[in-house]
Amino acid sequence: MKIAISQPTYFPWQGYFALIDYVDEFVFLENIQFNKRSWQQRNRIMNNQKEIFLTMPVKTKGRFTQNICEVEIDNLEQNKKKNISLIKNAYLKCKYFDCYFEDFKKILSKNHIKLADLNKELIMHICKILNINTIITNDKNFQLSSKRDEYLKDICLMKNCNNYISTIGSKE
Repeated sequence: MKIAISQPTYFPWQGYFALIDYVDEFVFLENIQFNKRSWQQRNRIMNNQKEIFLTMPVKTKGRFTQNICEVEIDNLEQNKKKNISLIKNAYLKCKYFDCYFEDFKKILSKNHIKLADLNKELIMHICKILNINTIITNDKNFQLSSKRDEYLKDICLMKNCNNYISTIGSKE
C-alpha cells in the first residue's frame, strides 16, 4: 500500500493533486505545529501577468504553539470577500472560469472557522473535479503519542503502509 501524508494547504499546486492521485491513501497532517505565513494559509496566483499572494489571514496572537487543526481564520467575512474578489479579477477572462468559479465562491463563502476545514474542503472539491478517488483520511483521528521525528513513521506503521511517498520539499 502506498501512502502520502501532507498538511492541508490553501489552493495547493498541481503536484499536490498528482501525489494524492498516485497513492492508495492520503493523510491530512494536522496534529503538528502551524507555521505562520506558510502554504497552509496562502498561495500565489497570477493576475495581469504578475504573481500575487492569495492569503487567508489567521489568528496567531498568543497562539504560537497551535497545531494546524486549531488555527482559526481571522476577520472571516472581510477576508472571504477579498479572496473571492482576487480570484474573480485574476481569472474572469479564463476559458473555464464559468465552469468552476461559482463552486469555489460557495466554498469560500461558507463560515469555516478553522483554516484546515476550509483547505480540506477546497482540496476535496478539486479532487472531485479531477476525478481523483483516493482514500483520504486525517491524522486528527489517530491516537498517536509519537515524538515529532517518529510521527510520520508511526502513521505509516498504523496504516500497514509499505511505500511512503513524499514530495521533494519533505525530503528531510
